[in-house]
Amino acid sequence: MQKFLRIVPLVIMLIPIIDFLLSRNLDSAIFTMSERVLFFVAALCLLVRHKVAWLLSVIFMVLLIGLLANNLLVADYSELDLGAVTKFMWTVFGLSLLGILGYSFRYPYLDMRQKWFAPTANRYLVATPVLVNGKLAGKTTDLSYNGAKIILTTESELKQGDKVSVQLSEVCDLECQGVVIGREGVSLRVNFSPITGRNRDLLRQWLISQNFEKT
Repeated sequence: MQKFLRIVPLVIMLIPIIDFLLSRNLDSAIFTMSERVLFFVAALCLLVRHKVAWLLSVIFMVLLIGLLANNLLVADYSELDLGAVTKFMWTVFGLSLLGILGYSFRYPYLDMRQKWFAPTANRYLVATPVLVNGKLAGKTTDLSYNGAKIILTTESELKQGDKVSVQLSEVCDLECQGVVIGREGVSLRVNFSPITGRNRDLLRQWLISQNFEKT
């Protein structure tokens, strides 16, 4: 799925470019200039792995589908219209893409720990010991300065929405406050909130210095 989501923006971006090049040779275009712009901008937003960017892409896709659908309603079907058929196909594709984007607005395609209006925090594949609420031992499987995915050694009664403290013994014994945003068995996803500027900088510098692999 992640590979598919990387390829789709590039395919969408090619559509207005190809249509423009063909229109110069054939003296006719399938898409209007406004439709080309919406195609291109929606694709650019999809290339940015951030909630706000993807939300903007969805909005542009809805506008594009609205324009295409409106053109289909007023099209002359007395003769076979290649442009109308093409627009119908891309309308169906656009609706399918909206469904995929809606499904993908979740971990791991978008980091649910990511705040709406904040820079994208890189997630790293890190296995480091943690202590949750001073008593629940576990290890991270991925870590960023926004939060962590943690595998506990024992079951707990923690649930989504619970406030927790996470102590990172290998990161200068750093302790971050956070909120559980997801739980599956002994697996927890924790968003560090609120996190002080000092803790964020310490965690970011430690992650960069260790040369961990990004997710």
